[in-house]
Amino acid sequence: MTHRREQEQSPAANPVQGWLDGTAVPWRLTRGELMLKYGTRVDSPFSFEEVYLQVSPPPLRDLLYPLSFLALSRFSPAMPPVRLSAYLSVGDDTEENIQHAVVQCARLFGPAEVRDVYNTRSAVWRWGAASIRLTVWPPERRERWFGNNNAHKRDPRLVNACSMAVNTGWRPPLAQHERVWLDDFKPLGETRNWQLKTPRQPLEDAYFRENWLEYMRAPYEGEERLRGRFGCSADGRALIACEDALLIIPMAQIALFKVRRVLPAKGRGGSTLMACCATGYEDCPVKEVTIAEGEKADDLNDLVAQMAARTGIAFELTAYDYDC
Repeated sequence: MTHRREQEQSPAANPVQGWLDGTAVPWRLTRGELMLKYGTRVDSPFSFEEVYLQVSPPPLRDLLYPLSFLALSRFSPAMPPVRLSAYLSVGDDTEENIQHAVVQCARLFGPAEVRDVYNTRSAVWRWGAASIRLTVWPPERRERWFGNNNAHKRDPRLVNACSMAVNTGWRPPLAQHERVWLDDFKPLGETRNWQLKTPRQPLEDAYFRENWLEYMRAPYEGEERLRGRFGCSADGRALIACEDALLIIPMAQIALFKVRRVLPAKGRGGSTLMACCATGYEDCPVKEVTIAEGEKADDLNDLVAQMAARTGIAFELTAYDYDC
């Protein structure tokens, strides 16, 4: 199933996605498609390679720049960007700027309180993994580093502007054959071998890493039986893990299993089992995706050897490092 077909079968499931669709921001296109459509630019104040999603009219008033995303090589060009950002400003007063942004967002998403958070003022709307966050840094709370921001020197409006961070919460939907893999899931071990102090968040709320997006899947009914475990599909074609996100990795893409081993020092140490995956795209040919974590440095040694024997995929135990 291609990404395009997956997108067509995945209608807007939350207000963030609905808002972006309604304002014609083409967030459902892949990163690769958006880079071809809009090009990349490094002339922004931040000097990062960015893609500006220029639409008319803009999705909000008084944006300094269009909604944009970073063109980073570790993100799959076959996936859409799930994190977008922008800045709003109507002048040099931080409170005026955030209130101007809040009023616009409140009309779309309902009210939200502006709160003091450390050295910032912030307002947040959240729907599961999707969110919109507005932030300003009032002058009286700024730390020393704030004045050394080169982006502020390039565009002084950013000093008092309201930062807007958008997370669509999108994850690829399950394909039919992947549902079969989950139904026939054969567990091999736990994703963490120690007792958690607090209950796990629901998968629809859990934080996720965008650079693993191609291996992640949207939450589905029946997911709880997978939480905290990893294993293989019955036909051996997929590695499945479910801790803070549901991960499905085709075995054919796994070049190596690796266990990173860390001895206690300032930190407690531990071990991490990773699948080293061949991505198929040149800018980031291999990705290390975390499958399980151990409390001690050697907790996963035997387990990875068993996995290698079962799958025929080689494994590596890294030299010991120290948790400094």
